[in-house]
Amino acid sequence: MKFVILRQKGLTRCEVCHKSDQLDPVSGICLRCKQIPHEQLEMAKPIEATVIKPSVVESGLIILASLVCLVISIVSLGIVLGSSLIKLGTRGEETINWFLIKVLILISVFNLSFSLLIRKWCSEECNLYLSYLAVILGKFCSGLGLFTVLIVYLSLYFRYLLWMP
Repeated sequence: MKFVILRQKGLTRCEVCHKSDQLDPVSGICLRCKQIPHEQLEMAKPIEATVIKPSVVESGLIILASLVCLVISIVSLGIVLGSSLIKLGTRGEETINWFLIKVLILISVFNLSFSLLIRKWCSEECNLYLSYLAVILGKFCSGLGLFTVLIVYLSLYFRYLLWMP
């Protein structure tokens, strides 16, 4: 495969300091970098980058915590959207299952704190040792958990707590 150069452009900036204010575009000489000896330019060390491998233990913990948050969210939504919060009395009247509402509030408090913890753990300043899968799953499940807590509390407020005698 051959490459064909269609056109050439002149220099627009210095290849050493990457600035164009003191560059002569015709000669290609930068007045700022002209005094630097070539040996010093060639001996410059390249920037070393260290690759940090994700921790299997920390990634596993965040995946496990995310899945727990996901299950709690699905169960909470199932309870709220289902009709299990209302039970039929002996004479056919509808009553509120207050025990299940108390359990739902307790689960929602746990889900809220768990979701906030996962969200913080997957934030940019704390996710240095997490794998990409763990971060994505953690952010998704914590967002779903926070959304579920909002839906649960709004549903409880408008459907049941306003219905109190």
